[in-house]
Amino acid sequence: MTIKRRFLLMNENSEQQQQFAWLPEWISPYESPWSIFEKFKYANRATVKDLFDLFGTSYSKSLKSKHLSQKACNLLTLEGLDESLLKMAFGLSLKEVNRRNINMLANILPGDPHYFFHKLLKLCPECIKIGYHSIFHQFSLIHRCPFHNVLLVEGCPKCKRKMSYHLSDKDTKEPFRCKCGHLLFSLKNGQRYPSSWEKMNLQNQSKPLKYWITFNLENVHEKIFLYFHQDIDLQKNEGVMEFILEAISPSYKTNQSDLHREVRSSPYIRNFQKQKKTKSFLLTDECEFELKKAIYQSSTATIRSIVSHIQKKFFDHSDCISNFHNNQYKPIKNCPYAFAFVFWRTFNEGDDSIYDGNRRRKAIPFFNSLECHFATKQDHNYLNNLLFRIRTHCQIDNLAAIKWILNRVMSHLTLNHLKNWLKIASLNAHKSMKFLTVPFNFEHLPFYLVIIPKNLNEPFEFHWWPRKDALQLDNLDQTSLKCPLNKEETR
Repeated sequence: MTIKRRFLLMNENSEQQQQFAWLPEWISPYESPWSIFEKFKYANRATVKDLFDLFGTSYSKSLKSKHLSQKACNLLTLEGLDESLLKMAFGLSLKEVNRRNINMLANILPGDPHYFFHKLLKLCPECIKIGYHSIFHQFSLIHRCPFHNVLLVEGCPKCKRKMSYHLSDKDTKEPFRCKCGHLLFSLKNGQRYPSSWEKMNLQNQSKPLKYWITFNLENVHEKIFLYFHQDIDLQKNEGVMEFILEAISPSYKTNQSDLHREVRSSPYIRNFQKQKKTKSFLLTDECEFELKKAIYQSSTATIRSIVSHIQKKFFDHSDCISNFHNNQYKPIKNCPYAFAFVFWRTFNEGDDSIYDGNRRRKAIPFFNSLECHFATKQDHNYLNNLLFRIRTHCQIDNLAAIKWILNRVMSHLTLNHLKNWLKIASLNAHKSMKFLTVPFNFEHLPFYLVIIPKNLNEPFEFHWWPRKDALQLDNLDQTSLKCPLNKEETR
């Protein structure tokens, strides 16, 4: 194979030209910087240090190979490389193309777009055979290759060794070759470069991804603000992309559309202070104090309502709950329902929650602080972060609007905590032990989405998709848990 060569003049004062093997056709649509730089290194027997010597910024060129920082080697920002030098060498602005590709995928998502790209290298077993890796493969909402419809793998397809998505030689023996010796792409006899590099013709076959790109390119994020729980493991939730599409486009249907649930606020919720003279809060100490107090009182009413509803579901185990609370550190047979209920309330509302029954609880003392207080203790930090986003990113200062969002998210989280306690009840109820911390995070949390339109006359939306395998609180008698005090269950 005859290799054409391009020439790069390193700077205006240099009298020598740097010669290397490269063809512009070797760059394919949606190709990731990792793939492009691996091709360059392979074709020129180069290292990452060579790349920085050729294309690095003045700062990164001064660093020794072992001192190259994560920041300099970041393939999402490419901030360790000089854009003008890259453009001269590769025939296009790699930084700009990379920025456009990232925005094309993450524009609509909340927060830092880089958060939604895997830190470890994800590969399509078919694409990598021809030496191709796409930015699509690194996007955390994509689980199957859009070109081959096969599941993505993490790291080397042969030995499963993990590789970081960074400009680095640490995870490879040489370009495109894993430490185990496996060459990631295939070569025919006598071939030095895969001929497919020049004639790659991959077609995006993923319907969700096509829709997704359309919405991002249409800048839907300028019309709505999306929010969902960022502690949800996106790698274990394959349907997130389609869930979001279904919520923002009612005509889009998925095979889980029957699970889709939603509630909407009044379209006038942000104008309530004008119509009903409810309060809108400004950033003064006095108004902050009143806002925090109102939010706490609202959250208390919400939690009290949820507990009242759940107590009815656990009515058959009322005696068990009383016995469990009084004897939870004694070696007796404990009811798993009582175990779940007591610890749920303890961590959700505080150590004294089980004593109050239906009696009025004492309000906490209010004081001016940086944080707001909530009736639920377990999600205190999370709800404060959400409140901050609502007020700063969405510019919402209306109490009715703030309460609507917070109470729906809080209810969603609180009920899932109870389900998680029920899931571990059968293994722990008999141990007569005290939990000092919650033994789970947000496992099994059904994906939810808050949509806040930027048009002030449109309603807020709260969407969620219950898991098919979720425990149903309305059918507790159908669980596998056995109450030792229930004669019918223990037969």
